Amino acid sequence: MTSPSLHFLGWSRPAVDTVCDFLLSGIRPGQPFDLDGTLLVVPTQQAGRHLLDALVQRCNAMGAAVLSQRLVTPARLAAEALRQQHIASGTESLMAWCEVLAAAGEPLMVAAWGASGRTRDPAAAVAMAERLQQVRRDLAEAACSCADVAAQADAASAEQERWQALAQLEAAYLARLAHDDLRDACDAQIAWAANPQLTPDVRRVVVACVPDPSLLLVRALERLASRVAIDVLVQAPPAEAATFDAWGRPLPEPWNTRRIDIPGEESNLLLAADPAAQARRIVAIMTAEAAAESGRPPELQTLPATGKTAPPRFAVADIAIGVPDRATVPFLMDHLASCGVPAFDPQERPLRNHPLSELITGLLDLRRAAPYRTVADLLRHPDVLAARQQDTPALFPEPLLTQLDEFQNRHLPLGLPDLLRPFAQNPRGTTSRHADFTGLGQALLRVAQWRDRLTSERLPAVLRALLAEIYAGRKLDPEDPADRFFSAAAEAVDLVLRELEDARIRPCTPGRMGPPDPPLAASQAASLSAAGEIETAVLSARLRSQGCAPERNNEPLDLEGWLELPWTRAPLLFVAGMNEGCVPDGRLADDFLPDSLRRALGLRDDRLRAARDAYILQVLIASRSDRGRVCLLCGKSSPEGDPLRPSRLLFRCGDAQLPQRARRLFGSLPATRPGAPATVGFRLRPFALGRDDAPPPASGNPLRDPLPQRPLCPSLSVTQFKDYLQCPFRFYLRHRLQMAPLADDLLAPDDRTFGTLVHTVLQDFAHDRTLAHSTDAARLGAHLADLARATFAACYGPRPSLAVQVARESAIQRLGRFAMLQSELAQEWEIVSCENRFVLRRGSSEIIARIDRIDRHRRDGRLRVMDYKTFEKLKTPPETHLGTCRAGTPDYAQVDLPGERGRIRRKAWQDLQLPLYREALAASGKYDVSSAELGFFILPRAIGETGFQPWVDYTTALHNSAMACADSVLAAIAAGTFWPPRNVPPDRDDFAALFAGDPAPCVEPPPDPPDGREAAP
Repeated sequence: MTSPSLHFLGWSRPAVDTVCDFLLSGIRPGQPFDLDGTLLVVPTQQAGRHLLDALVQRCNAMGAAVLSQRLVTPARLAAEALRQQHIASGTESLMAWCEVLAAAGEPLMVAAWGASGRTRDPAAAVAMAERLQQVRRDLAEAACSCADVAAQADAASAEQERWQALAQLEAAYLARLAHDDLRDACDAQIAWAANPQLTPDVRRVVVACVPDPSLLLVRALERLASRVAIDVLVQAPPAEAATFDAWGRPLPEPWNTRRIDIPGEESNLLLAADPAAQARRIVAIMTAEAAAESGRPPELQTLPATGKTAPPRFAVADIAIGVPDRATVPFLMDHLASCGVPAFDPQERPLRNHPLSELITGLLDLRRAAPYRTVADLLRHPDVLAARQQDTPALFPEPLLTQLDEFQNRHLPLGLPDLLRPFAQNPRGTTSRHADFTGLGQALLRVAQWRDRLTSERLPAVLRALLAEIYAGRKLDPEDPADRFFSAAAEAVDLVLRELEDARIRPCTPGRMGPPDPPLAASQAASLSAAGEIETAVLSARLRSQGCAPERNNEPLDLEGWLELPWTRAPLLFVAGMNEGCVPDGRLADDFLPDSLRRALGLRDDRLRAARDAYILQVLIASRSDRGRVCLLCGKSSPEGDPLRPSRLLFRCGDAQLPQRARRLFGSLPATRPGAPATVGFRLRPFALGRDDAPPPASGNPLRDPLPQRPLCPSLSVTQFKDYLQCPFRFYLRHRLQMAPLADDLLAPDDRTFGTLVHTVLQDFAHDRTLAHSTDAARLGAHLADLARATFAACYGPRPSLAVQVARESAIQRLGRFAMLQSELAQEWEIVSCENRFVLRRGSSEIIARIDRIDRHRRDGRLRVMDYKTFEKLKTPPETHLGTCRAGTPDYAQVDLPGERGRIRRKAWQDLQLPLYREALAASGKYDVSSAELGFFILPRAIGETGFQPWVDYTTALHNSAMACADSVLAAIAAGTFWPPRNVPPDRDDFAALFAGDPAPCVEPPPDPPDGREAAP
């Protein structure tokens, strides 16, 4: 076997320069540079781009031309085997594995997987298939299979049984592929390495500074060495020859004990709190270096992109940034863009993070099942929202999502059937005159049609059709980077769909077009359903595994990977993320291939990775020893706040220097700036449309029209006085701008909805004269329970969630206790009014009072005016109406009450409900309220506390104070007094999420606001 020629190029210059020197040696000026017959193997695609650019530049400078070139990475060279025919696609491999795992007996599965091998869940089977195929890909790097590992396993080893089980599964998998005349990709690569075949024109292979070729590639090159010339280039001086093997790989023994000196440690070895802090430090150093070049203060410097200004003070071409920790990438791109230096990340993006893949995932989830969250996520997808605007009539995002939130809060649907049920009876989706869900119903009908197609048609075809429908109105701009990236994602999706369409191995689909099949047995139906789940899970897995390469948009700076850094020429090099797990690039514990087994098989283990990365770090420092600087940054924590350890390579220093370096890398960080109070970037302007300003005409687009405002002197409901007394500004937001918190994450009826449902039952009870006068507690309780069940079913459907069932049973228990008390009350009191509306006029305003219930005593004619309350805890009327008088409480809301020993207690009105009920009854002229009792009929959680709670110490003076307060509130509203805001506890503030505590710093106040502390009646 012929040995390769080993060439040591030195490490005083970057690899791109020394490799160019080697390739161009002997080329005279003006002579064409022809790489015909030469195959260049480079470590990564980005390294190949650097080398090709350098070759073109050097040849141009020599007046020569590059006639031909062929650059490949080690992975791409090993992929030559996959050019053969009948190689199973990734989809076919997963399908074959799923069949094998489904047919395997439980003992075999338990031997391979442990207790988790007992599961027969289709989605779990696909996950197992992915894991097994990944294990085989890892083993293929060592040119071996599961059978080879089983043959080498020690008979006394605890892992022997596992590997024998894996070998049996592997044999069954390969046989399943062979049944359809297919060949496994891993087996094909191993066979290619045993007898590698290149195109006939290749006469020479140059392995250019590849520090970690796999054992598979090495074996292939060993066999090729007898047929073609092989040159192995090493970026190291000849004196280091003893520290490398015959293929240019750093040997673990010398490199894992080698001392690595870091020049200028004080300024070039930096600790930062997190990835964002690393990005800030890099930009700050770049700015300082620019200032040093121009002699101007750092704060006056910018970092212009090349070609934008002339002459640039600091060329971006002199900077390179390495990102072994990928978590630093978004922060670096953001900080660099803010300095006018947009950066390009050449790393392939996972397709699963693209909106197109997220949409397909949502459609696949819809095929499996249609729970509410799946449907809601689909409706909220930005591309679905954009498509709905093309409907007739158009559905704009804001009203559609508002209807979705309101519908969810109202009905708490569990899935698509619950969402569609109200629309089967009414196209508006409700009988309430205060709501309209027509637009939502239109969107839900479309989703239902999608689900029908997804469950009855071939999956690739229906996905293509649905995507074509959703994106029919989208136009792509080839000049827009986002649109170009969308095109790349679409190509990746098309590849996966074509794999599924062309797959020779496929499970039985859950449905097909054509005449209906005869009824299936339960086992057959379950089999078809499982097959559909497997097909869906395989497609999801293949989409997750795909990536799409971004396209450059003239960014002047690249964010390089660790293996590309030796190839960059930039004299100023930053490396962000010098942490353990990134450098060396460790991997989590592997149940199948632990480090000891990897070492025995010749796979990359921890020793080899550490030796490679120690060598690369030495190269980075040595190549800039005479010109330039290497700045290494180490983070203390991840973006999620998890602690990080410094790279072990940073401790390769002398014993005397080690304590100081450990203190530096494990020490606490000094404060970079004093703590500053939180500030807001802009102020909200809710008062922008003043009452004297005419709003602009409606555009027809709800996204552009201004928020509607109510008149300054509206008809107020009794309950709105409580909102104004709590905070005038929040009253303005809620009742003038009609703002309210809204989300679709409600799991159970909230307190207000629960109270409304109970009120509905009690209203129906009072309107039934037989029930209202009943003294039979058992009969009344049964009727109320039936009413409660019917009311909850009308709102939440026949099969509500467990949380709704709990709320329903709580309501039934409370109503059962109410029935016992009502049967006793009915002997002395009769209901004379229920849910009647009264109008109270005060000046130019109307006050609407809808009183839950009015009772009259059968003997003396006394009245009881009561409001039903479903408090969680018992609260009396004085406790809800009168609160503590605090600083900022307006004078009109203050009231003096007699206390003990003749003392006066000052209280503040915080609700006017019962006093306004009394005043409205008196104004109606229908009732004598002189001796009326005001109070609550409370149905609390503790049913033993159920009963009527009267306001026993309600006096005429107190009533007059309440009416004066009401008149002052009306006057303040009429005067436009909605400022300043008052302090509201966060747990009672619906608008807490909009403000950082106090709303005042976050809101632009109205021009010349009224005093707001007091308004004359």
